[in-house]
Amino acid sequence: MSIKSKILAPTIVIILAVAVAIMVTNIVLFSNFVDASTINSVNEATNVVINNLDLLKTDAQAVSLIVAGNPAIIGAVESGNRAELLANARTLQDRSGIDFCTISDSAGTVIARTHDPENFGDSISSHATVQAAMHGQSLSVIEEGTVVRLGIRAGAPILDEQGAVIGIVSVGFRLDTDTFVDSIKQMMGCEVTIVLGDERISTTVFDENGTRIVGTKSDANIVETVLSGNYYSGRVDI
Repeated sequence: MSIKSKILAPTIVIILAVAVAIMVTNIVLFSNFVDASTINSVNEATNVVINNLDLLKTDAQAVSLIVAGNPAIIGAVESGNRAELLANARTLQDRSGIDFCTISDSAGTVIARTHDPENFGDSISSHATVQAAMHGQSLSVIEEGTVVRLGIRAGAPILDEQGAVIGIVSVGFRLDTDTFVDSIKQMMGCEVTIVLGDERISTTVFDENGTRIVGTKSDANIVETVLSGNYYSGRVDI
């Protein structure tokens, strides 16, 4: 082997080694950058979700007070006219943009549901919003329901002229449909899933057949972490 070849061969090896080292370093740096950027995007989206939920809580509470104070609603409750009550509640629902409105008597027995008109006579007295309204107070929370599996719900008392509670209004926005998750995805460009217990009840994620993966179980580790009152951040296979 000539001197030129003896010098050239290790030089090429060194150059290749340096090139590989640079490439690996760049891949690691880029991967770290992507990971950090993704985490920041996810955290930003989480804050947007929380802020939007808070805004919907405020809106629901305002609407509940408006409906509860509406003279037509009060009159229909006092007269026991269910058809009139349902018609007026539907009109107010359409004007306010809420997803559902339930009106019950002072004991929490349902008189009318705009989202399920044929279903009435059952008790919703166990709902936190209804219990608050029984004591003359208004409350807005994220709560499981009888017909609506999960929603932002606000309750308010319907009062007669003497200030006695004669009925209860419960209104809100659904979280068990695609509307909320789709709106967040449109704003933030990320996938969003709402899980009740360990079951996905609304999601922007589709399976290979183009069907939303609702009714499926979420990662047990995530569920355990979040239901313990903590935030979860990390990779997950869906």
